[in-house]
Amino acid sequence: MGGWKPVKLDAGIYENVSEIALKGQLAALENAYVNEAGAHTRFPGLSLFQTIPGGGRVFLTEWRGDLVAGTTGGMLSRLNQSGGITDVTGFPIAGGGRIVFDRTPDELVMAAGAEIVRLGSEKTDRLSAEAPPSTHVAYVDGYTLAIEPGSGRFWYSDPGLPRVWNDLSVFTADTQPDPLTAMLVTTQREIVLAGTNSVEIWSTYPSGAQPFIRRRSVADGLFAPYTLVSDKDGVWGVAGGESKPIEFMRFAGGGGKTESRPVQNLLDGIDDWTDAYAVIVNMLGQSWIVLQMPKATNLYGTEGVSLLYDRVTRRWASLYGWDDQRKLPARWPGWSYASVWKRHFVGGENGKIYELKPTTFANDGMTQRMMGRTEHLRYPAGGTIDRVRIELRRGETDPNSPEPTMSLRCNKDNRGFGRAVRKGLGLYGQREFYLDFGNMGHARSFQFEYEITDACPVEITRLLVHEA
Repeated sequence: MGGWKPVKLDAGIYENVSEIALKGQLAALENAYVNEAGAHTRFPGLSLFQTIPGGGRVFLTEWRGDLVAGTTGGMLSRLNQSGGITDVTGFPIAGGGRIVFDRTPDELVMAAGAEIVRLGSEKTDRLSAEAPPSTHVAYVDGYTLAIEPGSGRFWYSDPGLPRVWNDLSVFTADTQPDPLTAMLVTTQREIVLAGTNSVEIWSTYPSGAQPFIRRRSVADGLFAPYTLVSDKDGVWGVAGGESKPIEFMRFAGGGGKTESRPVQNLLDGIDDWTDAYAVIVNMLGQSWIVLQMPKATNLYGTEGVSLLYDRVTRRWASLYGWDDQRKLPARWPGWSYASVWKRHFVGGENGKIYELKPTTFANDGMTQRMMGRTEHLRYPAGGTIDRVRIELRRGETDPNSPEPTMSLRCNKDNRGFGRAVRKGLGLYGQREFYLDFGNMGHARSFQFEYEITDACPVEITRLLVHEA
C-alpha cells in the first residue's frame, strides 16, 4: 500500500447488481454525465423561458424559425426568440394525448388522439374530414401518414395533397396481428410502424403499382408508444411486455438490441408506465436520450423516474427535480424537448416552457442536486485511507454570490454512510482545482458519495484516495 490511488469515475451507473458487487461501475450518478475525459459534469439546469396562457402540459417542436408549443388544453402557440407569444389556435388539438408533430413542405401537422390538425400560415385547421382520427401523424415523399388506433392499418393522403384522403388509401402492417400504437419517419425516409408484438420498417415504393413496401420487421413489440425515437444513428424504444422483459432497445435488422442492461433491474421495478416518453437531446457535444416514466415511484419514494442515456458511450445516469416540501429528489420537470436558434427548450407542466442552459444550475429556481456514488474500494486485510482528494472545477461562481459548497461522505465496511464532510468550492477567482477531505480511517472497504446542491458549475475530474 501507500501513495495516491484514483477511484474510477469514467463509467455509467449499473443497477443490475447490489452495490457491493460493483467492479468499476458507479452506484449512482444524478443530474450529471460522464464526459469524454471521464469527468463528471453537471447536467444543464432549467430556466423559465415563457408560460403559455391556459396552462396544461406543453409539447414543443420547431417550425419555420419559431418555437411551437402545443398544450393538452388544445392550444397551439408560436414563440419568437424573446419569448413573444402568438396564439395560432383555430381548430383545437383534441384527444388529450401527447402531441406528435411532423412537417410537410407547406404546413405543420399534429395529432394527439383525435382529428389531425394542420398549421399553415395563420391559424390551425382540421387537416381533412376524410383523414382518420389518430395518435400519430408523419410525412414522407409527398404522403401524409396516420395510424388507425386499435387496428393494424395505416392511412395515407394522395401524393402532394395532404388534405385529400381516399377510402382505399390504406395499408395493413401484417407481420403480427397486433394493433399499431406508434409511427415515425426516420431521417433515411423509412417508415417505422410499431405494434405491441412487432416493429415493421416500410418505405415508399416507386414502382407505380403500390405506394409503400415493407422492407423488414423486428420480432419485438413496442411496450411504451411514446418512447419511440430516431435519428441518423438508429431507432430506439421501450419494448417487451407479456412474456418478454420490458427493455430499452435499439431496433435494427431483424431483431432488437438491448441497450438497458445496466439499468434493467430498475426498469423491471417500474410500477407505472403511464405517459412514459423519450426524447433525443443533442447539445454540448453530447448525444443523449432522456427516458422518463413520469408516474413511476422512484428510489426516494417520490413520483417520477428519469434516465439519461449517452448514445455514444452507452452510459446511463439519472435526472431529478426536487420536492421542496419533502426535501427529496422528485420528477425531472420536462415533458418534451425542441431546439431552435441554437438554443434548447423543454416543455413542462402548467404552460411552462423552460430553456435548458449549461449556465443554469437549478431547475426553475428549485434545487438541482448533483450526486455521485462510487463502487466499494476493497482492502481484504484492512487498509487505512488518510486523505481523500477531489480535483474539480472551482471558483467560477458569480462574484456577488456566497461561496458554494460540496459534501463528501464515506460508507466503511458497508455499515452505512457516516457524517458528511463539507468543503467550499471557492469564491470567484479561487480556482485551485483540488479539495482535501481528510482522514477516512481504517476499514476493509470504502465507498464514497459526493453531493452539490448549490447553484454553481461543477466538473469533477478525479477522486483520489491516499493509502497510508
